[in-house]
Amino acid sequence: MTPEFVSRMLAKPFDVDPISTPVDIEQASFYFKRAFQQQDHVERGYLTRYAVKKMCKDATAKVDVKLDSQFLDSLIHAGDDNKDGRVDKDEFLVILHNVWEATTRMAANQLHAHFSTISDAADEAARTRRDHASNVVALLPWGFGRDKSGAIYDEIENKEVRTSPELLPLGSFTLMAREIASRGVGIIVEADTRWKNALPHDLQQEFRDTLDPVREAALKFTVFHNPKDEASLSDLDEMMTVQRILVESGALLGYSGKKRKEIEKTGLSLDNLRNMQVKCQALARHIRGFVHALTHGSANESAPGAAPLWPSAMTLPNDLKRWRRSRLKTWSWLINRDMNAIWDNVTSAVEGSRNQYAQYAAPIQRSSSSAGSSSRQGPDDRHNALDSDARKAARDYCAGIRLPEATELAYLQAIDRKLVLQNVGFYSEEEKTFITKGSSTPPRTTQGC
Repeated sequence: MTPEFVSRMLAKPFDVDPISTPVDIEQASFYFKRAFQQQDHVERGYLTRYAVKKMCKDATAKVDVKLDSQFLDSLIHAGDDNKDGRVDKDEFLVILHNVWEATTRMAANQLHAHFSTISDAADEAARTRRDHASNVVALLPWGFGRDKSGAIYDEIENKEVRTSPELLPLGSFTLMAREIASRGVGIIVEADTRWKNALPHDLQQEFRDTLDPVREAALKFTVFHNPKDEASLSDLDEMMTVQRILVESGALLGYSGKKRKEIEKTGLSLDNLRNMQVKCQALARHIRGFVHALTHGSANESAPGAAPLWPSAMTLPNDLKRWRRSRLKTWSWLINRDMNAIWDNVTSAVEGSRNQYAQYAAPIQRSSSSAGSSSRQGPDDRHNALDSDARKAARDYCAGIRLPEATELAYLQAIDRKLVLQNVGFYSEEEKTFITKGSSTPPRTTQGC
């Protein structure tokens, strides 16, 4: 057999996607054994270290990752058990498996770094879109709105603000729904249409297999939209502030045991929702990066003016090469895997939190007729259900601001307890009296501590 045949035989386990391709040790061992037998055609039963090193270099020649010569020497030296300079078949298998594992791991890390670089650029572009959005009011932290003149209005301080406050972070439910479910799906559909129109039918499957899973994952983010108005702040962002106030204000009363557990039940879905939000943020970053690659090319093409990954009749062969170099098929596989791993739990957390919010938000909601006589009315009358300190605390929580412990405690204690707590069904008449008057010591009850 020719050296070229041996190289091709040995390269097969290396020439695969390092992330999405399942590891098949048995198949790899078959190729490694065949390569050894073909190289040892005189049947001496061993190969020299020099021959093994050359075979390893030939095997990894088509892989993006290049192993350092000194590192390769160390793998071969470690695999030569008796250190006689002769590599028998068993030693050869150990060496090749170690080289294969190291190469695959490095290639996977390199791909993840490639995706991360694109995602960084996508995040920066998303922040720019957020900062220049026409409907800024929907991206303001809870407690800000616009007055009738269109100026941004601080509903806590009851005054106009000249400088816009920091807008919602990319990880908020509001922006995940906008960026992923609304904008992302639209771009993926456009890419699918362009490639479908440019390619013959027998070549379209590759692109459908790449784009369809990401589109389906992005569509799932519609669950984060506010059911009443997709253009407004997500109800999930709002409830994370309101529920926390309900729970922590009750906890400050000093209860323990059964009473404390009953009160803390109001926050169980919140904790679950918060955990799911972190996982959704990671998935959203992947999808945002994938979409950015469609519109701006791969990481080494993402400079200003870079061409999108759209096909053109004049440049179709080169467009196909750019598409495959971008490794979007692998990224699509990662997105689909991560989405399948979490989404049932995400749906459950969202549904559970909305059900709890519907039950516990009623005590802190007022109709517009009882919200006060202020001439300025914010977009959401629920903001008026708490006194100014409590609403400022809520606004700061939603904005991600961590207050000093003493100040935070004072804000929570300043909540209008008659509105917030007296109507929550865990309290006896004696406890309601205590809550309203704000006594220094909570009453003892038969179902308390």
